[in-house]
Amino acid sequence: MLSALVLTLLLCSPPQNRAHPGLVPLGKDEWGTPAQAKERGLILYHDQWLPKEREKDLRKWEKEDAKEGLDWKHRYKTKSEYYRIETNVPRWRIELEIKPFLDELFETHKRVMAEDFGISGKAAGNKDVRIYSSFNDYSVNEPDNGKPHPRNNPGFIVGGATLVVYYEETDPGEFYWVCFHEGAHQFFLSLLPGATPPHWLTEALATYFEGCTYSRATGTVTPGFVNYERLTQAQGVLKSRKDATAQELFLDVPGERFGGFEYGLAWSFVHYLIHRPGEKSREHFASFVRELNGSGVKPAGEVFAKATKEDFDALIPGWKDYVLALQPPPPIAWVALNVTKAKADEDLRSKDLVWSFDGVEVYSVKQYGELWMKRPKDRSYEVVVVRCEPDFSSPQATRRFVHTTIQPGSEIQLQPLGELQRKDGLSD
Repeated sequence: MLSALVLTLLLCSPPQNRAHPGLVPLGKDEWGTPAQAKERGLILYHDQWLPKEREKDLRKWEKEDAKEGLDWKHRYKTKSEYYRIETNVPRWRIELEIKPFLDELFETHKRVMAEDFGISGKAAGNKDVRIYSSFNDYSVNEPDNGKPHPRNNPGFIVGGATLVVYYEETDPGEFYWVCFHEGAHQFFLSLLPGATPPHWLTEALATYFEGCTYSRATGTVTPGFVNYERLTQAQGVLKSRKDATAQELFLDVPGERFGGFEYGLAWSFVHYLIHRPGEKSREHFASFVRELNGSGVKPAGEVFAKATKEDFDALIPGWKDYVLALQPPPPIAWVALNVTKAKADEDLRSKDLVWSFDGVEVYSVKQYGELWMKRPKDRSYEVVVVRCEPDFSSPQATRRFVHTTIQPGSEIQLQPLGELQRKDGLSD
């Protein structure tokens, strides 16, 4: 019997199921409680319920992982249909979760770039990706100017070809979000290697994919091209700087000063060019992107006019109105706790981030407040948190799960301290 399979549910963390909080996949688009999964013969392996017939594969992968260990020095190479992978992530997660995602990611980039950007080609195959099993491995082995890589840069493209990223169990959604964005850079560069688009457009095309989400239960990507953070950033700037020109806002902002607000504005302009009213909007944008290949460093407006016979500057007023009218999707957040009246054996601290409460994954203060008000009084319940040391915002912070069981009669108070922004590339 697998050693990991003897772990009880209390030693595992729910897999962060935003689409069906508190439930687990039972197969064939059916969801149920952990107890129902057990009744159906599914086995709990780390944080996921899997078909019992996978047991032989799991034993094999555990044996391979144990042979030399899973530090970065003993990383291994493997392949999916479209990607060459170098990693020290446990094999079961690579085989059952990440490989299916990467191939679905490839198909999504391929389809959207053909449909919305009008570009395709055989050069897009055989991508390289380097996936670290933790932030620490990534930070130490991918130094930034001689220093450990910071958390605020969780992935990048190196040499114009290889996607470098890390997978961290305490926040897997960030891995998926990074792959949507940086993977788009990788894909675009392989399709149009001779293109030198302006910085704003390069980042806008990658940011366009940030609204996508991946389902581990179904192995599918749901395209969504409006991201809460980017849209609210763009709307905030357009409301506060009504008289600013597009050149001032993002078109002429150099790369070293191109930050969060500029990403949101550039993305919103590309979204407008593709989705604005008019039968030929998508076709015109695709013509513009194709014209960039081999156009050198000509001004974007000049290339746009040549490709579409439209006046680039004349589109700006319509863009602003369009963006301000867009409705943002629901955000997700970390809920930080304010902990009082905790006993010595109740290992919860203020500023811990709530992962799950009584088996239900948490994504907002409102949701947490409802769970807290309805907390069981006649039985124990578990609170799983992510503890960040020294704190959430530290560039080199370490993060780990803490599981605490609260017994009946406890006087502990777990009130929300506030919300912290969270990446949302994972749906379940």
